[in-house]
Amino acid sequence: MSASNDSQYDALTEAQMVLVNRLCNQFEAKWRSGQTTAVEEFLHEVPVEDRLAALGELLPLEIEYRIRAGQSLSLEHYIARFPELDRSWLGELLDTTRVAERPTLIQDPDDLSEIPEKLGDYRIVSRIGGGGMGTVYKAVHERMGRTVALKVLRSEIQRDPKLLKRFDREVRTAARLSHPNIVAALDAREQDGIHFLITEFVDAIDLQATVIRTGPLNVIQAVDCILQAARGLDYAHQQGVIHRDIKPANLLRDHRGVVKILDMGLARMEVPDDATATDLTQSGMVMGTAAYMSPEQARNTRRADARSDIYSLGCTLFYLLNGRSIFVGESVIDTIISHVSHPIPALARTDLAVPADLIQIFQRMVAKDPEQRFQSAAELITALEKLRDELPASKWISPDEFAADSTAMSTPRDQTQIDLKGKLDSSQTEIVVRDVKPPRRQSSGRKWSIVVLLALVVGSIGMALLLPPNSLVRPMGPGIGLRFDGRSSYVAVPAMTPEAGETYTLEAIVQPLGFPPASNVISWLGPDWMALFFLDHGYVGACRRVGNESYLIRSKVGVTLGETIHVAGVYRGRDLKLFINGRPAEPIPFQFELPETTGGLHLGGVPLSLLPDGQNIRFIDGTIREVRISRGIRYSMPFVRPAELNEDAKTIGLFRLSEGQGGVTYGTGERQWVGTIVNARWQLRPTGGVTP
Repeated sequence: MSASNDSQYDALTEAQMVLVNRLCNQFEAKWRSGQTTAVEEFLHEVPVEDRLAALGELLPLEIEYRIRAGQSLSLEHYIARFPELDRSWLGELLDTTRVAERPTLIQDPDDLSEIPEKLGDYRIVSRIGGGGMGTVYKAVHERMGRTVALKVLRSEIQRDPKLLKRFDREVRTAARLSHPNIVAALDAREQDGIHFLITEFVDAIDLQATVIRTGPLNVIQAVDCILQAARGLDYAHQQGVIHRDIKPANLLRDHRGVVKILDMGLARMEVPDDATATDLTQSGMVMGTAAYMSPEQARNTRRADARSDIYSLGCTLFYLLNGRSIFVGESVIDTIISHVSHPIPALARTDLAVPADLIQIFQRMVAKDPEQRFQSAAELITALEKLRDELPASKWISPDEFAADSTAMSTPRDQTQIDLKGKLDSSQTEIVVRDVKPPRRQSSGRKWSIVVLLALVVGSIGMALLLPPNSLVRPMGPGIGLRFDGRSSYVAVPAMTPEAGETYTLEAIVQPLGFPPASNVISWLGPDWMALFFLDHGYVGACRRVGNESYLIRSKVGVTLGETIHVAGVYRGRDLKLFINGRPAEPIPFQFELPETTGGLHLGGVPLSLLPDGQNIRFIDGTIREVRISRGIRYSMPFVRPAELNEDAKTIGLFRLSEGQGGVTYGTGERQWVGTIVNARWQLRPTGGVTP
């Protein structure tokens, strides 16, 4: 047995793959629990004809765990145990130093300049997005003409042979999943040292982007989406595959209203037991998203099972109806603690009528104790279908009707009047208190033991755990962002300053409501300071002072007043680039002397004292929703405009200006940032959920 092991595994049926995958998980679980075991213990379930394929997956795991345990290994020992195996293959397994030193040809998949125009048979068309595992591109198979989604793995994964091995095993299992509510994984390949996954391309919008663009869904739309996702999960769970990262951004809804789950099975990738919290955060390998993560998954990602996916789906239901996450904390740790210890909130605002049965379904989905949840997706489907059948049939539309109605995906929930025929109780709070048992209170000792476990997951949190509850960030309702008046309002983050000579990307999601002569969306003051701004007529501009010289560009075409747009500037020395809604803007250089100044990061405007240049009125008239400051080049070719900015390894600071309290807003990234709000006001979404 040698390199032919891959073909041995690929030749297995779906059932055999699932069996081998399950044995690998059971084997690792025993070692992690402190039980020293050997692969022979797991081979009795494997048919003789599949033994070689199983050994090809199990033996590398055994060798890895024995090395971690400090046990001595010898080639003769393994030859004696498995005389049928190829001697040279066993020798390669034991030669871990040779494998660990294998070079990688790609340094950072998010740096698009490192990605060739063609990978294998696939021609890359544009960047779609990115996430914890890597960057996603739209690509076309040159011979077949088929459009696919191509995900290039993050550099941290590509450099780790162990993670690559696990990725390969998991993706080959996931590729056998075939269900109408799951995005199909088609292939996994390696080209010139670049490892990438190929999936079907779905012309769709994820549910997070849908809610951000058009407001929360109505009850029937939300139930329909959750029911379809539950069907996909039920199928996957029956195959032994757990998602571990269910959230609105991982659920696509196409033009016919069909919901498909992204990255099914890929979140099963595990990390070494000795990985630090910093390692996990920087590598993007934290399993799951804090806002949607079950309590048991937060303690140990390997404990996540089907019920963890159900919990995350319940958090998704809350988001679809409210336009915000179920729990939001000042940090990842605070958010995780909220899932563990805070009471379950009411499912929806008091102005939205919700069926009592749906409230009870939601409460079971997000129960703190997994034993109190639905025990399977099939059980959840039964409850949702029963609820659906009791709702007015006239309000449910077929896929063809959905596709024909161009407004179906953007109908604000208050425009769909639902006659629930006695199924609703307008006093939702009373229903929750009267009909649903509150979560069991934990003793003080139990509560703090959970906090300690959480600290082990994400690293030391020091005195942050001792903050009183009212010190946490509270979402400002279904918010939009901060409204700046164009005269005197701004947000100051003086602790954040740029470094001279470094490359940065500044970007924002913003809605201009007026165009003064000059208005700075982002001003990052300090050495080699830079700004992203609007000019009159809606031109977008970028500028940077390098040494004593000033460099400025503006777009050739202006943006539309009142439109919510994504603008980004890439600052690489004297080289400046602009992107508007994912498209490179044709740059027009112009002259203006930028003064020397300091003061840190400012959003929405700059105090008059900091830019003493005689033309220092730099306040924007409009709403800023999100701002992200990143190291390096984030964009260098056309990309799909992001509906929401997310934190990753490049992020220095991420500010969601719909969240905060009083006169303070917060940012995450390389540290916890605090911004002081001056004269700007919270902009809330109107009652109907329509974005202004």
